[in-house]
Amino acid sequence: TPEAATSKGIAPDQISSVLARFGNAPKLEVKMVKRLLSKFVDELETLEKQIELREIEESAQSFKVRLKAQEAQMRTREFARAEQLRCESQENLHKWHVTDPETVLRKIESKELLTLPDFLKYRGISKRSVKTAMTWGRMFCITGPDGVDYYPAIFADSSDYIRQCLGKVCQVLGNIPAYAKYQFLT
Repeated sequence: TPEAATSKGIAPDQISSVLARFGNAPKLEVKMVKRLLSKFVDELETLEKQIELREIEESAQSFKVRLKAQEAQMRTREFARAEQLRCESQENLHKWHVTDPETVLRKIESKELLTLPDFLKYRGISKRSVKTAMTWGRMFCITGPDGVDYYPAIFADSSDYIRQCLGKVCQVLGNIPAYAKYQFLT
C-alpha cells in the first residue's frame, strides 16, 4: 500500500508516477512486471530472514560473551573462597602443630601419653613392633617439652580391631604433625 511504502521512504507521488506509466502498457508487460516484483518481494523476504538469523546469531554470540564473563567471575569467586579455606586450614594446622607444653604435660601426667617403656609394658609388645608400626605410619609419637617421645595411650588401651582401625586412619592422615593426628583421634 502507498501508506506502507511511505513509511519505508517512498513518496506517494513516486508510486503514482510508476503506476501511471503502466496505465497504457500491454497486459503481458504488466504480468511480467508483476512476476518480477513478486520475485523481488520473495528475495526481500529471504533477505529479511537472513538478517533476522544474523541478529539471532549476534545475540547468541553476545550472550555467550556475557556468559563467559559470568563464568570467569564465578571461577574467580570460587578460587578466592578456596584460597580462603586453604589459609584457614593452614592456620588450624599451624595451631595443631604448635603444641602447648602445659597441655602436653597434663596429658603425660594423666597417662594419656606414655613413655616408650610404659607403653611397651602396658601393651606387652616389643620395641621392634612399635618401630615397625611407626615406620609404616600406623602409629606416631609426640615429643614432649622434655625432649622425650610419648605414645598415645589410645594405642595401648584399645582392642586389636580398634588398633588396626586407628593404624589405618594414621596412615591416611599421612605426614601431618603428630599432635594434629592426636587431636583428630581424640
